[in-house]
Amino acid sequence: VELDDEHLRMTGIGLAAGAELPAHDNPGEAVLQVLRGHVRLVTLSTDGTEVRSIDLAAGLLGRIPDGRHRVEALEPSAFLLTALPLPLEG
Repeated sequence: VELDDEHLRMTGIGLAAGAELPAHDNPGEAVLQVLRGHVRLVTLSTDGTEVRSIDLAAGLLGRIPDGRHRVEALEPSAFLLTALPLPLEG
């Protein structure tokens, strides 16, 4: 499910246990809110090695790191991604 506006993008994502959103870059400011389940947000260096990880359970909100990252589902999970693409014009 996705709501796309000129300055705000909200995307609902569901992942099965053990699935992941592969490594990708963050093009702006974004937060991830876990609606159900338990996910791990992993920050990656430019060479792809893990720099840090944060576990988020249902009800928690995490800031998406600047740069490369991935999301792993530790159990069946649903989360809402809210993003403000940069640069903002207006």
